[in-house]
Amino acid sequence: MPVYKRWKGEKITSSHPHWKDARWTIEFRIEGKRVYQAAPAAKTEAQARSAESKLREDAYNKRFGRGAKQMGFTQFFDEHYMPWAREHKKSHRDDENRGKLLKAHFKDDPLRDIGSFEIERFIRSILGKPTKRKNPRAPSTCNRYFSLLSKVFARARLEKLVDANPCSGMEKDREQARQRYLRPDEQARLTEVLVDDLAFLRAALDIALNTGLRKEELLLIKPAHINLTGLPIFHNGLEILPNWLLIPESKNGEARQIPMNSIVREALADAVTGAKPEEIIFTFKRNGISWSTIRSGWARACKTAKVPHGEKTPGGIVWKDLRRTFATRLRALGVHEYDIKTLLGHTIPGVTAIYARHTPEVLEIAVERLAETRGNVVRLERKVG
Repeated sequence: MPVYKRWKGEKITSSHPHWKDARWTIEFRIEGKRVYQAAPAAKTEAQARSAESKLREDAYNKRFGRGAKQMGFTQFFDEHYMPWAREHKKSHRDDENRGKLLKAHFKDDPLRDIGSFEIERFIRSILGKPTKRKNPRAPSTCNRYFSLLSKVFARARLEKLVDANPCSGMEKDREQARQRYLRPDEQARLTEVLVDDLAFLRAALDIALNTGLRKEELLLIKPAHINLTGLPIFHNGLEILPNWLLIPESKNGEARQIPMNSIVREALADAVTGAKPEEIIFTFKRNGISWSTIRSGWARACKTAKVPHGEKTPGGIVWKDLRRTFATRLRALGVHEYDIKTLLGHTIPGVTAIYARHTPEVLEIAVERLAETRGNVVRLERKVG
């Protein structure tokens, strides 16, 4: 039967208890080539058969029609996607590294022939397998590969190389949200060890804890983005308020501004000394700060300060957790979630809640307030006249 329902990898019939929740699946062969694809949009058998007819026509055209010669995955990734990513994404290095595993799996498979089941098969093939660091690959890591695949096919669709994104409708693996943030006692120990060959991290740590900047945002700050004066200044038509810091392009592509407290102002005032207005102030040449030195220096600092480090270490902390620390401390001070959302540069509802965690101290204070003695209500007699 070319259309049927599957539940957890098995064909089922209408008598199955999960029949309504299962997805319709299309499966057939054309000249010996197996076509196997989910139909997540189909709610009824009639809709599934309609999708099957269209898929048969598309499959025939791809194999025998004008679209028979299709661009392979590796060629598109190297020649189309990565040039775009380098120009538009700050995290293009991550895409390039993850792309090696994707290219090794999909090789020269035509883009149009890669469906949701092939993608799911890839994810299952890497889940739990050892990484270069000999750690089992976690669901969160697999989700990063899935997100990259979705971006690749989104670009391919824009370039008219595929009709649809096969990742659409697929669900990511459930992953546990990180809750780690830097405690005050840990910060004190870290501050003590940031001397000598680790002193270069002090400014970066202070800025991260007091602005919530992402690492890639920190490494792109220029003197022209910083207003240490008492009057507004302008940068490329954007007004920067006094004692505010401009982030020209956040992760979502939009600009945002962050007020600077005394700690940030002092750190940036020292960092901009001798720098030209459009010169990046945090570089290895100027102050020893770079993507790799932050990573290695942070690991050494945590080890020296006896603070657990690393995502795989129980209770371990990573540099990105400083962003969560910033949000968590703001929440403890009673700052509204919408304001925290603005400072972090979030646009997707609910994401800020992942960063702005509650602390035990705040919950203890909240519960203790229930035990506070309250006065009795006194009814006042209303006087006549």
